[in-house]
Amino acid sequence: STWVYTHTGSGGGEPPPPPPPPPPPGAATYPADLLGDYWKLTTTLQGTGSMPLEVFKDARTGPDLDTYVVVGNWELHPDKDSILVTCPASGYTTPNSSNKRWELRQMLADGSDEREWPLTTSAPKLDVEVTVLGFEGNHIVLAQIHGQDEGGANDDLTVFRAEPNSDGTTYALWITHGDTTHGYLVNGNVAIGQKIHIGFRPGANKVNYIYQGQQISHEFTGLSYSTANYFKAGNYGQIKGSASSKTRIRLFRADIT
Repeated sequence: STWVYTHTGSGGGEPPPPPPPPPPPGAATYPADLLGDYWKLTTTLQGTGSMPLEVFKDARTGPDLDTYVVVGNWELHPDKDSILVTCPASGYTTPNSSNKRWELRQMLADGSDEREWPLTTSAPKLDVEVTVLGFEGNHIVLAQIHGQDEGGANDDLTVFRAEPNSDGTTYALWITHGDTTHGYLVNGNVAIGQKIHIGFRPGANKVNYIYQGQQISHEFTGLSYSTANYFKAGNYGQIKGSASSKTRIRLFRADIT
């Protein structure tokens, strides 16, 4: 894919050069080999005190995302073309959410700070399969644009959310509008295990959406968020089932163009 760096977040200065492209499918050694941009990973494991462990690329202390593997949570698929990301019902959470996550958050290319950008300059997208949803009411946020509202509070701007259907084999893919969970139904019957391509196409005061490589007709308009936006992707599990419940995705790609 083509990499365009248009904003360097709070660090300022010139945009960094793009990182090297991921290896071809089937040639990865570690999960992070399949991630073309710089990320941090938020986990359900214990970090400092009551905070969840965050894993950075080129980490100065703690585990390094470049070689990070946790069997059962963050590991290569046997085909070495994707990452199996499993979120349990138990574990540590971030201060502003009770939901568990194994989720990537966009960072600057040198890993020193969180990357931020205006809505008009970045187009995040990913290829993913939902492989385990659990039919106890579990949901998964697969991708989101996070930002700041007019009051300066951090909040999700819009997300792609997978919600199970009662048939046990399919799920509904929804787009949210801020706190409106059911902003737009993209597809009401996506098969568990089906690979989908989803993405955002932000613009001035609006966001358009990509599904299966095509821009859909729906757009979310009237936005008045700041330029401090960023992309998150992975398995942000909204687990409502028993303590043994879990959600799992197969993540093929997550990048920004």
